[in-house]
Amino acid sequence: MMQLSQAIIYPLELIRTRLAVSPVGTYRGIAHCARMVLRQEGWLAFYRGLVPSMVRTRPCLLARLPAVGIAFSFELSVCSKSWAQCTPNSYC
Repeated sequence: MMQLSQAIIYPLELIRTRLAVSPVGTYRGIAHCARMVLRQEGWLAFYRGLVPSMVRTRPCLLARLPAVGIAFSFELSVCSKSWAQCTPNSYC
């Protein structure tokens, strides 16, 4: 799911980056920047660099999942009540 959302947002990231690094006056706004990229470079320009970006984010996701599992199991082992009796605002 992360990859689909990243693919949907990536063109906006490209426009944001172009607006940030281009000299003042190059683009009049977001829509103008998008039109210029589309007109000058084609629609594939919006997705140039998407694959390396996705590859770069995958290890971060894989590194976070074990940490969440460890924290969850620690929470269960510390809890004196059963998990079903714990409420979100009580610290068991």
